[in-house]
Amino acid sequence: MSVLNKTFTPAEIIKEFYECEVEGMSRECVTTKFSVKTQTTTATMLNAIAKRFGTTRISLVESLLDNSVQELFSGLNESDKLIVAKEADKEATELMLKTGMTWQVSNVLGNFSNECKEWEASLVLKEKLAEYHSEEESK
Repeated sequence: MSVLNKTFTPAEIIKEFYECEVEGMSRECVTTKFSVKTQTTTATMLNAIAKRFGTTRISLVESLLDNSVQELFSGLNESDKLIVAKEADKEATELMLKTGMTWQVSNVLGNFSNECKEWEASLVLKEKLAEYHSEEESK
């Protein structure tokens, strides 16, 4: 659901579920599994919303978690962002290589083989977008 690391609000995630329901689309991505605990009432609400859209609680939580992480990352100070981005990309590379995955990446940082650069590239892209908007406003 994240396109060029755009952050979706919970309301936009629900809107996306409505759109996917109409279009019959499914989301494909590389994932890593881990466990999480939550309040029973939170879990039952997730179940009810997921049931409404014919999906699973896990699918719904994946969307929420992906977008919440984007917001957490955006909230870091500038000096921490680069450190955290490099660490996350390094760990993602290691995890994907462990599965035997091979891939090519082309983004604002360049072309890479078997190396994750998603978070670092998102920083550069956001900087470039901010520069562009600043230039447009000064015209």
